[in-house]
Amino acid sequence: MNQDHRPIVSREVPASIKEALRDFYEELPRGPKAPKFSLTRCLTEMHSPRGLRDGFERELLGSFALALGRHYDPHRVSIPFAALCQRDMHAGTASTGGHLVAEEQGRIVDAMHGFSIALDAGAQVIPATGNLSLPRNVGGTAATWLSTELSLTNEVSPTVAEVSLVPKTVGVYCEFSSLVSKLSPQLEFFLRRHLLGAVGQAFDSAAFGGSGASGQPLGIANTPGVGVVAGAALSWAGVRTIRRAAIGAGCREERLMFIGGATTQDILAGRERLAGSARAIWDGTDCAGLRAVATNRLPLDALLCGDFGQLALAIWGGIELEINPFANFQVGVQGARVMVSMDVGVLNPGAFSVATSVT
Repeated sequence: MNQDHRPIVSREVPASIKEALRDFYEELPRGPKAPKFSLTRCLTEMHSPRGLRDGFERELLGSFALALGRHYDPHRVSIPFAALCQRDMHAGTASTGGHLVAEEQGRIVDAMHGFSIALDAGAQVIPATGNLSLPRNVGGTAATWLSTELSLTNEVSPTVAEVSLVPKTVGVYCEFSSLVSKLSPQLEFFLRRHLLGAVGQAFDSAAFGGSGASGQPLGIANTPGVGVVAGAALSWAGVRTIRRAAIGAGCREERLMFIGGATTQDILAGRERLAGSARAIWDGTDCAGLRAVATNRLPLDALLCGDFGQLALAIWGGIELEINPFANFQVGVQGARVMVSMDVGVLNPGAFSVATSVT
């Protein structure tokens, strides 16, 4: 049974929050002459004793905090992903609060494009304000062919399970000198890339291999029901088995993708599909006829294949940023702590297969 790839709407978000967030995004300034959010100015003002108390950044972040139902703190702010998106902000029309989720999903994916493999591969994003319980159909629903006009349609009740998502927080801390913020004209670009790169790393590490323990989300590789293929002496037949399992679970081939560690890529790039074929199993960006990407966000000897539209990524709020102006007072070093609350859930475990200890 093919799964629906439309954005998931969280019905647990209170209507008042949906309405406030919808208004926030609809009122964002846009167009070539609209003011742009400056992360550098935000950090500089937060470093001062007064904190971030004026300017466009204060207005934007204050409105976002209000929309989330939070008190605005000038020394600790929540930055919406839309503010970090490099392209011009565009607010679509949403007639009801329920449309907000698809709108903000697009903004998060836009901001993280190129920084998160999971999001680039099609993982669904759910902005959230409370614990989520997402239904998933774990049993097929068969259709009935009617032989005559009087034939009855068989009743088939789907087997429904639940994916629970709760906030799990990941943090990144970095330090930089106050002199850098004064001298480098490229600091804004550097900070955005550093910040979004760290968040993208956290997203992917959780999505691909989160243990589900010690505060981590439960990632694809450790989710019950995900297919497991022996990695020892992985051959062309084994890689085809991985692909076939996902298709057998109802996935469409064009939505499937291979993600592997560097060692796996190297091994499969040096192994022929068939003896004498002179074509490698992993050939450039192709593995068994599917798009393939190598990354350090998986174990080096792992291989993962699946339809990432069956992966849900819940985000609570935005990027929480807090400044420490006295990280090293003697040499003028300041620190910045970034935290993101998130969780991941696999909607259809059969849509994924994983091989470990590939040799």
